[in-house]
This record gives sequence, C-alpha cells and structure tokens, in this order.
Amino acid sequence: MDVTPKRVLLFLMVFVAMAPAVVAQMASGFPPQPPNDISTRRSIPSPSWAPSATQRSCGWREVLLAAAVQGAIFGLVKATVDRAGATAYYQATGVWPGDD
Repeated sequence: MDVTPKRVLLFLMVFVAMAPAVVAQMASGFPPQPPNDISTRRSIPSPSWAPSATQRSCGWREVLLAAAVQGAIFGLVKATVDRAGATAYYQATGVWPGDD
C-alpha cells in the first residue's frame, strides 16, 4: 500500500471526525467501577464537565489536569486541520504553503 497525499488527507479527516468519540468513550469507561474512597473519587474529574481555573471547589490537580487535556486535544486538532489544509492547497496548486 503506497502512501499518497490523498490517503493521508483521508486518514486525517477520519481521525479528526472520530477523535472526540474515542476520547469520550475512554473517559466514560475509566474507572470501570466508581471507587469507594471519597478522596480518590475527588481526584478523578467528572467526564461531563471540566473545572475552570477560578472554581473554588476544585483542587489544583483537577484544574491543571483538565487544562492539560484540553490543550493537548486542541493542539492535536489544530495541527491536523492545518496539515490537511496545507495538503489540500498543495494538491490544488502544486505549491506548498509557506515555502518561498
């Protein structure tokens, strides 16, 4: 199987479309059983909301973990969209964007 720009673009489009579903599925499955210890339960953020930095009821660990995950997902999606756009532009014009 040869790697062509069209196949890479198709893979990236499928990846971007499926990434939120995969992340949601993983978040809903961890932990499989809710822990009995309250201190352990507080360290695992709820998948239905992310704490804001100014939320008093959440600790440093929860806020920083939520921010790190949110930033990683944002960075991954941004890089994927930028690369797919550059590939599409290259296919349409024959010039890679940004090259002088």
